[in-house]
Amino acid sequence: MTAHVEVLDLVAQMKAAERAFVLATVVRTVSVTAAKAGAKAIIAADGTIVAGWIGGGCAKGAVLKAAREALTDGEPRMVSVQPENLLAELGVSAGESRDGIRFASNMCPSKGTMDIFVEPVLPHPSLVILGASPVALSLAAQARVLGYHVTLAAPAADLTAQPDADAIIDGYQLGELSDAKRFVWSPRRARATKWRCARQSRPKPTTTLSSAAAARWPRCARSFSRKARMPPRSTISRRQPGSISAPSRRRRSQCRSSPRSQGNGGAASARPIKQQAESETPIMQMNDSQRIPASREQVWAALNDPAVLKQCIPGCQSLEVTAPNEMTATVVFKVGPVKATFSGKVTLSDFDPPNSYRISGEGSGGVAGFAKGGAVVRLESESADVTVLHYEVDAQIGGKLAQLGARLINSTATKLAGEFFKSFADVVSAKAEAS
Repeated sequence: MTAHVEVLDLVAQMKAAERAFVLATVVRTVSVTAAKAGAKAIIAADGTIVAGWIGGGCAKGAVLKAAREALTDGEPRMVSVQPENLLAELGVSAGESRDGIRFASNMCPSKGTMDIFVEPVLPHPSLVILGASPVALSLAAQARVLGYHVTLAAPAADLTAQPDADAIIDGYQLGELSDAKRFVWSPRRARATKWRCARQSRPKPTTTLSSAAAARWPRCARSFSRKARMPPRSTISRRQPGSISAPSRRRRSQCRSSPRSQGNGGAASARPIKQQAESETPIMQMNDSQRIPASREQVWAALNDPAVLKQCIPGCQSLEVTAPNEMTATVVFKVGPVKATFSGKVTLSDFDPPNSYRISGEGSGGVAGFAKGGAVVRLESESADVTVLHYEVDAQIGGKLAQLGARLINSTATKLAGEFFKSFADVVSAKAEAS
């Protein structure tokens, strides 16, 4: 027996602590049973019932076995505990599964039936990111969108802004982590530093590390201290006769905090840090046509009707006219795992009524990035009551959305353009039939 604990409160606490457990719930009972429908129990990863009640030994063994299997494969399952005569009527034996239900025998004198739903509750997959580079911060934001529990470890002095992470560690001492499936990411330069510090080229005898650098990179400090007492190794044997080139750049120290060589009268040489530019996708272009059972005049009128455009733009929340041929819009759309709300303007231009015009738009989605593009629309009469709408679309996305990859963005842009013109054709044809 366990002390009384509010089961649902304990579920919330264990989920917050990223602990794996199983929630067993009695969903149906027949005849006399120790537990009734709605009873719950929490089963820890070691197989102990930490809270709740689902009956005595009649059902406990079968449920604990199902709980261990659920924690292993991550799949929920249903356990039906029935007396042997009912199992014989169903034509199943204890331990057999049928239609997603595992049957177990109830050997208790009560001879009741219990159906128990066994649900594994697993912690989110964990991603540990070392460092605070722009790539690390971008990866943290994307990983949280994909459902990872993100832990970012970096010195507080390296953080210029609050990172988008579930846990932030000052430095690289990770300490105790959760039981979740874990992935660790670190910059390639940091990995190279760890191994190259011990193999770096021998510095000049006068070269020393600052106290701050020595505290941060102790392996480099020991390496510099040991090699500073040794004479510099000649590089003549590595050069071709008559060559005046310097040794390979790969022999230079890769420690970020190590001092650079002195030159130009003692002035320390420094390499400027190149800021990472906001990423953009190349301009995407696509063209197609849509056959609409309506006259060209009816199609042209719909192309200039804000109500029709709002109805047809995928994810459009609002579209308001602010000036002749100009509108403001709020649009929500999803690119892969990222869903963003864009606010911007829509402009109609290059009019040639009732033959063609250009509709263009641009908007910002905050931290998600920006989107801009347009379409040249041209109408061609196939007959008095049928119009062929030709369109040529160009689009561009920048910011964090652009980091999802050109292939995903191209397919999404093609899909959105197709949905708009297909919906437009349906709306116009319905209006034409009604008139």
